Amino acid sequence: MNKRKTVIIYGNGEIARIVLQRLRMFSQHDNYCCCGIIVDKDDKRKWWDDTVPLLGISDNLADIAKKYRADELVIAHSFLECNRVLQWISELKKEKIKIWIVSLYLYSLFGNKKKDNIMTIPVLKVNRRRLCFVEKVLKRLFDIICSSFLVIVLIPLWVIIFVLITATSPGCALFSQKRVGYKGKNASKKNPGS
Repeated sequence: MNKRKTVIIYGNGEIARIVLQRLRMFSQHDNYCCCGIIVDKDDKRKWWDDTVPLLGISDNLADIAKKYRADELVIAHSFLECNRVLQWISELKKEKIKIWIVSLYLYSLFGNKKKDNIMTIPVLKVNRRRLCFVEKVLKRLFDIICSSFLVIVLIPLWVIIFVLITATSPGCALFSQKRVGYKGKNASKKNPGS
């Protein structure tokens, strides 16, 4: 059985409502659980959902996320201050909390067409999981083995193309041209003194 993901939503507008609605729709399937909402201290609007608690204000966002042991933070706010978001990212990076940014622009641009990891809402995923040493080595080995295999398989095709170009076209099959360099000097040949 998968561990239930604890999510905190930052925002009190339409996008936050949509995220909360999707969380409820997908909570059984994706094991999401919204533990509460964080709003700005100068936000005068009344919190609109009595079933989800108001956890605090955005000035204490990182502390609140740590206190409630959040797995993910969804920033669903219409107007984001870049410096604040960068501060939250650096504070929550140590806690290994995933950060998703939902904006009105992304939602209006993609709507439900773009499927992503968070309940079909288009999001920007901020902090991706870094690969460990073994994963990096395996990925590099896979890249080298696959590219070597493709080069070996495609060499006969390249030779056939080379022969066909040579047979059907005048001149050399390999493209070359004179290159003009600094102060009009020929850059095609390497000049040892310059």
